[in-house]
Parts: sequence; C-alpha cells; structure tokens
Amino acid sequence: MVGTKEGQCIYHPQSDSFERVDSLFGVPLQGNRWVNDIYVDSKGRLWIDRHNGTLNCIDFNAKTVETFQHEYSNNEIHHFHAITEFGNGVMLGGDSTPLTWLSRNPEKWNTYPEINTIINNERITVAGTANFYDNGSNYIGLANFADNAYLINRKTLERIPLPLPSVYTICPNGDGKVWMGGYHFVAALFNPSTYSAVRLVRNEGNSESLAGNMIWFIYSDNRGNIWF
Repeated sequence: MVGTKEGQCIYHPQSDSFERVDSLFGVPLQGNRWVNDIYVDSKGRLWIDRHNGTLNCIDFNAKTVETFQHEYSNNEIHHFHAITEFGNGVMLGGDSTPLTWLSRNPEKWNTYPEINTIINNERITVAGTANFYDNGSNYIGLANFADNAYLINRKTLERIPLPLPSVYTICPNGDGKVWMGGYHFVAALFNPSTYSAVRLVRNEGNSESLAGNMIWFIYSDNRGNIWF
C-alpha cells in the first residue's frame, strides 16, 4: 500500500503498475484523501492515518473496514504524523497535536461521520511527535522535536525523558542502545544503562563520516544495517 496526497494505491510488482484504491470489501475508504501514515499492527490490521484526523482500520482476515474520526474538544488541528500499536489499539502523535492513546474497545470509539466524534483519549505529552519505535519491550520510544525524546511505559503510561531535546527520529541499535537524530545534536547513540550518549558528526575531511548533521530519519533493516 502506498499513501499519497491524492489517496492510496497498491503497487503490483509483477506488472510494475499501481492500482488506485478507494474502497475495500465493498466499503469506501472515508476521510480526507491525503494519507499521512500507514501502519500494520501485530494482528495484521492496516491503519491509514489521514490529514484531517481520520483513521481507517482495515482487517484483511475479517474483511472489514472501520473508520474513526479523532476530534479534540478544543478544536485543534486534526492531523498526525506518527502511529504505533498500543495495547488493543493505537497511539497517535503529530506536529500540531498532543500525543494520545486510543483504546480499541469498540464501545469507546465513535464511528465516522457521526456528529459526536470525540474519542476517549488520554493526553500524554505536548505537540511535536515525529517518530516511534517499538521493539516489543515494556517501553515504547518516542521522538519529539518540540520536547524531549521519551520512553513510555506500556502499562502505566509513565514517561521517562531521555537527555536529548528536539529529536526527529529514534531507532534501536539491536544491543540495548538507541540511535537518535535531530536538528541540534546530529546523530547520537544513547546507552540507557549509563544514561549517556555518544555523538557522531559530519567531518568534511572524512568521506566515511555522516553525510549531514541534520538527521531526519534513522532506520534499521532486517540485515542489521542502520540507515541515516
């Protein structure tokens, strides 16, 4: 699945072609066409996060499509940039919205486009969420460019601030350490056991150093390579 500003489509490698998708299982994909994020949870459900705070939940096993509208009571801008699994539901965050978690109990969700669309939520941190990482432990890592990076306890929602502000991206290194990148501090490898970080910077005279000092994304592939 590919998300664009004009809607979503599926890429078929056999024919090297794209199929535009406006409905699945006979159900239209409702909400703004602008797709901010696509996420697959551990149950195989596909979540499509749209510009106006609309969430599509597509269950390919049950062949169902559900659409939910997130609306804050104080009328903030409704769009997110990051989504991750949390309990039976999802956790959401974005540049102009506080981080929230949404319980996947259907009785606590309001189905789009009903008038009463405020979803049961808890505010955890301020606006500025840029990225999550989830390695299956008791904590979810959160990159926040308006605040600190955090570790969030899955059970208690306790926040543990990490000693780096204005974080754009966060990624596990595979050995218990965590890579973080951002605007102010280049790339940093954080060690939770010592609560310290080693910083790596671009060296103009060294072609094997970082390509640049502003780090937007860090990604770990299935071969153990770390991409910046």
